[in-house]
Amino acid sequence: MKQEQIDQKLSALKSSIFRPIAPLAIEAWVTPKPVPYAERRQGEHKIVHVGDRWGQRVFDCGWFHFTGTIPVEYRNQDVVIRIDINGELCLMDEQGQPVRGLTAHATAVPSVNLGGPLKSVYQLPRATVQSGTVDLWGDAGLNELFGGMPGSGAVMMAEVAVVDMERRALFYDLEVIGSLLVRIDHPSNASYRRYRRVFEDAIAEADIGKARAICKTILDKKDGDALMTITAVGHSHLDLAWLWPIRETIRKAARTFSTALYNIERYPDYVFGASQPQQFDWMKQFYPGLFERIRSAVKAGRIEPQGCMWVEADMNVAGGEALVRQMIYGCRFFREEFDVEMNHLWLPDVFGYNGQLPQILKKAGMNYFVTQKLSWNKINQFPYHSFRWRGIDGSEVLAHTPPENTYNSHATLLSISKIQDEYKQIDVSNHALMLYGIGDGGGGPDAEHLERLAREKNLPGLPQVITRGAVPFFAEWSKESARFPIWQGELYLECHQGTFTSQSLTKKNNRRCEGLLREVEWSSLLAEQLCGVAAPDLQQIWQEVLLYQFHDILPGSSIHRVYVESNERYLQLIVRLESLLHDRYRQLANTLAAAKECVLFNSLPWPRTEWVKDQNSWTKVEVPPMGYAVVRPSTPAAFAIAADNDRLENALICVRFAADGTIRSLYNKTLQREMILANHRANQFAVYADYGNAWDMSLDYRSNAPQRPVLETVSIAIDGPRAVRTQTFRVGESTIIQRILLTDGSPVIEFDTELDWNDPLTMLRVEFPVAVHSETARYEIQFGEIERTTHTNTMWDVAKDEVPHQQWMDLSQADCGLALMNDSKYGARIKDQLMELNLLRCVPTPTSPQCWAKHTSERVATATYTDLGPHHFRYAAYAHDGRANVVPQARIFNSPIYGGVSTTTTAPATTTAGSWITLDDARIDVPAVKKAEDGRGWIVRLVMTEAATANVTLQSKLAFSQAEEVDLLERPIAPIPVQDGAITTTLHPYEIKTIRLSVA
Repeated sequence: MKQEQIDQKLSALKSSIFRPIAPLAIEAWVTPKPVPYAERRQGEHKIVHVGDRWGQRVFDCGWFHFTGTIPVEYRNQDVVIRIDINGELCLMDEQGQPVRGLTAHATAVPSVNLGGPLKSVYQLPRATVQSGTVDLWGDAGLNELFGGMPGSGAVMMAEVAVVDMERRALFYDLEVIGSLLVRIDHPSNASYRRYRRVFEDAIAEADIGKARAICKTILDKKDGDALMTITAVGHSHLDLAWLWPIRETIRKAARTFSTALYNIERYPDYVFGASQPQQFDWMKQFYPGLFERIRSAVKAGRIEPQGCMWVEADMNVAGGEALVRQMIYGCRFFREEFDVEMNHLWLPDVFGYNGQLPQILKKAGMNYFVTQKLSWNKINQFPYHSFRWRGIDGSEVLAHTPPENTYNSHATLLSISKIQDEYKQIDVSNHALMLYGIGDGGGGPDAEHLERLAREKNLPGLPQVITRGAVPFFAEWSKESARFPIWQGELYLECHQGTFTSQSLTKKNNRRCEGLLREVEWSSLLAEQLCGVAAPDLQQIWQEVLLYQFHDILPGSSIHRVYVESNERYLQLIVRLESLLHDRYRQLANTLAAAKECVLFNSLPWPRTEWVKDQNSWTKVEVPPMGYAVVRPSTPAAFAIAADNDRLENALICVRFAADGTIRSLYNKTLQREMILANHRANQFAVYADYGNAWDMSLDYRSNAPQRPVLETVSIAIDGPRAVRTQTFRVGESTIIQRILLTDGSPVIEFDTELDWNDPLTMLRVEFPVAVHSETARYEIQFGEIERTTHTNTMWDVAKDEVPHQQWMDLSQADCGLALMNDSKYGARIKDQLMELNLLRCVPTPTSPQCWAKHTSERVATATYTDLGPHHFRYAAYAHDGRANVVPQARIFNSPIYGGVSTTTTAPATTTAGSWITLDDARIDVPAVKKAEDGRGWIVRLVMTEAATANVTLQSKLAFSQAEEVDLLERPIAPIPVQDGAITTTLHPYEIKTIRLSVA
């Protein structure tokens, strides 16, 4: 029996569940932005009838007032209101707190993808029914779940209705039995014949009670397959921005949580899981009454906080330290608000997972990881649903991908069947997750999900289904883990590679904020200890930066409006952080230098050389690691730098240019090696046609030769220690201006690039063909590096055509190599001997649920585009010997030197330079030095940047007498002996180690 036949047989029964008994009168006050409940009568006042369009633009807002009378004869029955305003609506109580979210039935996403009808029913409280008067307010948005305007934006339904609860129950009885028929669909099967007879007898029975009794002969027979247990978790994966702005997410969260609480009251065993402390925090700020109900439900075990991060963040572009802060702020919120300690990471919809994540999780006390996205692979089917995920350092966490391959399960019998039939670890595990409910746009489960599950717990020939939270699932499932297969290294997603590049300004602002926050924390700790200036509270800034790392904001897959708003906020955050830096370094300069003297500060654990210009005089300053140097003029020797029409040269490298502006030679004078592949050109721009979308590049973009920008002008200049070649290129309607810089004594050639990009449906890349042969290339990931193949021997190699990286990538052989460093670019490709950096993608921004569809002329003509307009970014080439540690050069390239000018009126110490912290191993990075979260001492985070083990001594002039290793959430692990202001600790390959230093 087919599903269409079942639906047809049930249609009459379904249509008789609700009987309209009275209309609702509607008043609306329409505004362009949300207004609070207390101001709900602001805006354009309208009397609205069914069929009337109430707003004009997507994301218009309105307060709706619904009134009506319940006829006397129905005041002891089950009465509901049914509302569809062709948008999203949140009904409120008399205090203006959410009680129920309602959603338009019209949507561009097929209902089959959502699991059934959307939400239009609100059961009136018994006291309201008996009073005979309906008087309700609702906060409305003129948008569907997925952002666009549904239908015409006209009200579709507003009525009071009686619900026949027994008919409703019979409908769900028969729907489930019908699903058993669809699953078997074999007339000769004995079970099929039995189920069909029950189904047809119940349909034919006029007495509802008798019909239900017939159904119970199957539904009450508890003979499910106990060899497998499915944990069904109520869920609403809510994108914090995507096809709607952040402001709408706050209201979506209110609708989602209020709906969860509405259903918790009606279904005793329903447990709703919700991740992302950010959305809980919004409820606390904007809907405190609702938040208190959430708190009570968490305490009662009916709402389960899930995940350990502030948001479900991108794992490719966000930096390592930012991922730590995601967990610090996420776990803290759940601990302080709900007294819940987290033990898992919950990322069902994130676009790939870096290979250092297992260690990051383990060192924060997280043992479990859940995702679903790997089922989206385009080329290779990911082989596991339950596995042990091993990171680049050897750390392991237990990972689960729900076998239904969705976080929007319909909770139908077919869902259960799919889990049973397709669970890849069924031979070693009896447990699997089902995440049911409507997600992405929010809303979560509703009656159709919960009624089905109530009947599906122990059906013949199917697994047992338990409705509960994920945490008890982990406890049972993990007992089976000894036999789980192992996956080593990154979890690369074979789609959405375009998100490594899309919306490049957002990625640049994120990188800038990450760097500034590190610098502010370091300088603030120094200013507090040395100047007595209290460190600023950076929690709000951190949390806003973490919010924008959400997996549809930072990757570039949200609507245009999200980037207009978030980039405006980024600029304000950057101004605030730079102001804090200026103040702290000025205060420090006052303690270190005489009036009007400049002090340079180096927060990195490696020394760096800086050229400082005062009027027409240049001074070379050596700034010690994690220290300072007072700038005192000196007479430098002649600069070892040269430039002419086709050459830039210093004592270490010589760069020669072809007539088209590309590099024909990059010669390492120390190694006496040419780094550019013979008869090839480096730093060559390539413009490809890109008919993809914000997520994905066209799969065949390389099938046609790229356009090559044409060189228009060249100028050469020498400015003290720096030789500069400025080149202007044109391609299509776009301009590229690039300053190529070589500094005296530096092994790095820099490419300072400005674009004015005006060519839609294009992608700009830069190429470096390298005279190096290696089967693998190295790429920096968070707190480490990973090797990926440069060949395409297997389909797994083919799939990794475009890959993510952090600040550098490197192609090396035993005696030489070339690294490309960047200040904000994340998409890369190294195949054979060609290194490529993806610089921008100019493709349509998402606009609707169909935004991933192929382009049409109409869509292209009306689209807004990613990366149109001005850009400024930098990348650099570093030729080196063998498999050099690129990290120091990359950090220097990404970390501007900061200075402070002394304004003191007293005579400070005369020391010209010094370090506050020193390490005796140059392979150790220090991604954070900051005040401890609880105020007890200060934190130093160390990372071994190579696959090596070393005993490392840390010496500090900052005050401390006690030391202990702590985890990433800053909980104690073990004390560390202190001797003469120094500690020694051991770091293993790619290990992250966090140390608290304090005064006894």
